[in-house]
Amino acid sequence: MKSLKTTGEIKTYPDTDSLTYDPASKLIFTFNGDSKNSAVIDPVKDAMIKTIDLGGAVEQPVADGKGTIYDNNEETNDVVVIDTTTLTVKTRWSVKPAGQPSLSRSIPSTIASLFRTKATYVGDEWTHGCSYRAR
Repeated sequence: MKSLKTTGEIKTYPDTDSLTYDPASKLIFTFNGDSKNSAVIDPVKDAMIKTIDLGGAVEQPVADGKGTIYDNNEETNDVVVIDTTTLTVKTRWSVKPAGQPSLSRSIPSTIASLFRTKATYVGDEWTHGCSYRAR
């Protein structure tokens, strides 16, 4: 990487709360609270390749590095378990009646420096996306 100049943008969904890189699939997942989904981005193709419906207000995901992402769903009081190979929800772990789950989140600094979520106010509405820098 020669500079920190933004070299492209991929449009995703409203209220992108976070994004996570999954080393097993080499894909990027945005977690969109208001949209209640995850946009899957292939950084090689520079494109969003799938949307996974998560059925509630998602928040801070954690990738285990082995092909699974865990995300706390504050609206449904469960942890959503995503298979990053099939790009589907494997299962849900309820935390009722204890309340909303909370997961710690970490992302390697090399990946965090390459990608960031972005919201821009245009006219009367917000647009959301994922900006990235050259690999």
